Amino acid sequence: MKTIQDVPQDSRYPLPIFKVGDGATYRMYSDAKAGTIIEVSKSGKQVVMQKDKATLDPNFKPDIVPGGFSGHCVNQNDQTYTYEADPEGSTIKFTVRKWRGRYVWTVAGTTPDGRMQLGEGRNEFYDYNF
Repeated sequence: MKTIQDVPQDSRYPLPIFKVGDGATYRMYSDAKAGTIIEVSKSGKQVVMQKDKATLDPNFKPDIVPGGFSGHCVNQNDQTYTYEADPEGSTIKFTVRKWRGRYVWTVAGTTPDGRMQLGEGRNEFYDYNF
């Protein structure tokens, strides 16, 4: 049986190799949701992420200036969050797929398109400008 270690790597975009308990981020277009890996298949080519409780720093206040459709948030990159496991959090299954000549983690059953991928670490983000 081939494992995740057998998947060819692109040195510019290395494919994360997850284990249970690792922090992960599901990037959806311009937003991102943090979670924890709760299952890894024997081959390592399929994982399940459970969404964490992400709490925005209460000191962060979006600075919206006039312009565009309804305004523009100029400080959205200053968002910081704290994370905790959420046993009731929703789960999403991801598989390794090839996209534009490289391998990426994408939602199981979907076609990879570069806009919705799984990456390492917890990095919650809300795009106030979308």
